[in-house]
Order: sequence, then structure tokens, then C-alpha cells
Amino acid sequence: NGAYMYADYNSRWQKPGDENYTNIPGLIYPADSNRDNIYLYSDALVEKADNIHLKDIRLDYTFPVKSGFPFKNLNIFTYIDNVSILWRANHYHLDPDYPTAIPTVRTIAFGLKAGL
Repeated sequence: NGAYMYADYNSRWQKPGDENYTNIPGLIYPADSNRDNIYLYSDALVEKADNIHLKDIRLDYTFPVKSGFPFKNLNIFTYIDNVSILWRANHYHLDPDYPTAIPTVRTIAFGLKAGL
């Protein structure tokens, strides 16, 4: 049964007394999918999703207009997307936006905008 291929497998109930410190069921043979589903769909596997996520940052600077300057305005900027999770409540370092997958990559863009 593939349900036991999770990180909590080593913390499962294995001998009398383990029920005092774990709520992960023991491995039985033959496997009983109904019994496994009780654990799989229980709130024992629910993690807190509270987080502070810095999603994007844009920094720019507009140069002051000076006489003799070939542009009416000139602006340089940088933009960073998917910056970082600053804090999360769960103890497994899960990203609540991507709990079972690899998060999107951080992107950085630089630009120059000039008006003639």
C-alpha cells in the first residue's frame, strides 16, 4: 500500500506504549484501505497555513529633468516576483501556496523607460 510512503512512516505506532506519543497508525498486514483512509483523511494531517509571504517588490528611480537632457523623463526600475516566505506557522517548512509541489521560481527584471 503506497499510503505508508510518507515522511511520518518512522513515527508510526510500532509497539504497546507508542500510542502515548504518536497518532500515526501502525503498519498491518494485510493492508486495510478503509483503515488507512481514516488516517489519510483525518485532521491529524492538517497543518496550519498561517504565513507572511513577500510576493513582489518594485523599486524605481526617476531622474530629475534637466535642460539639455536628451529625454523628457528617464526611469530605471527592478522588479522581483515570488520573493520569499518571511514566516510560516507549520513546523514542516511547507509553503501553503504549494503544499505538494515545487514553488514557482523567483524572477527578477530590470528595466529602463525613457520618454523623448
